[in-house]
Formats: sequence, C-alpha cells, structure tokens
Amino acid sequence: MVWVLQNIFKQQVPPLAGLDISTTAVRLLALDVTSKGYRIQSCAQVRLAPGAVSEGSVADPEAVAQAVSDVVRRSGSKRRNVALAVPGAQIISRQIGMPIEFTDADIEQQITLESDQYIPYPLNDVYFDFVVVGPNARNPQTSDVLLIVARNEVVDRRLEALV
Repeated sequence: MVWVLQNIFKQQVPPLAGLDISTTAVRLLALDVTSKGYRIQSCAQVRLAPGAVSEGSVADPEAVAQAVSDVVRRSGSKRRNVALAVPGAQIISRQIGMPIEFTDADIEQQITLESDQYIPYPLNDVYFDFVVVGPNARNPQTSDVLLIVARNEVVDRRLEALV
C-alpha cells in the first residue's frame, strides 16, 4: 500500500522545525509565528563528514544520524515535528488536471488508478502527495493539482537518519 505523505499542504501543522541534509551539512531552522510575521526560534548547522551524503543520497546513515543529533542539541530546539527536505533533483513534480468537483479522496484515488500516466515508477516504490492549486485558467471545470513524487529509497534513507 502506498504511504501518502502527511498532506502537509492541507493540514494545520503543529509547530515544526525544518531539517535540511545536504552533501556538506545538516541544518535546522525553527520559526515562530508572531503578529508581525515569522521569528527565528532556533537554528543551527553541523558539518557532515565527507562522503556521508553523496549526490543527494544518504550514504552513511550513522554519520548523518549523529549530525542530526548534534544539530538538534546545538539549536536548543524542543520541537519534535520535522519537515524534512528532499533535494529537488530527487523528486518529480507535475501539474495535472482533475475535475473541479473531485474531493481530496477522489483525487488520491484517481492518481492511484492512473499512476502510470503520472509516475514513471511502480506505485509501491514511491511516496506521493498533492495539493489543489486552484481552478484551471483555461478550463473552469478542471482544477490544477500539483503532484509531488519521491522514490521510497530516497525518503527512507533520510528517515533512517532521524530514528
């Protein structure tokens, strides 16, 4: 069964920290919402050992896990919910059209049924999520939907470093 990402575009998300794992460093940023906008609650960066991340893929989960632990400790953040960045080169994003009357459940079902049209990998090998962007400018009976797809192995290797 496909694990659909937490529909981060749709839900009210509890306070979270953004975590970026690049080839050279792990970075954490937590923002607070204030009446004037956003304020940095905490941030930190820890350099990675050479080769821990190679070409955007986690090559040494233990080294990355240690860097994640270090960056959390250094930042002082108490947040336990994290938005984990995935490199843009390792995701697929497509804008697709769906009937305007479709609910989120209908859209998810349609994407699943027609996955071979949108996703160049077997459905069991990917995580996906989507957000309804709005009505199509040329066809008011159609909604524009942004579909985001990432291979399981890309996401799972990053998640290994968090556990």
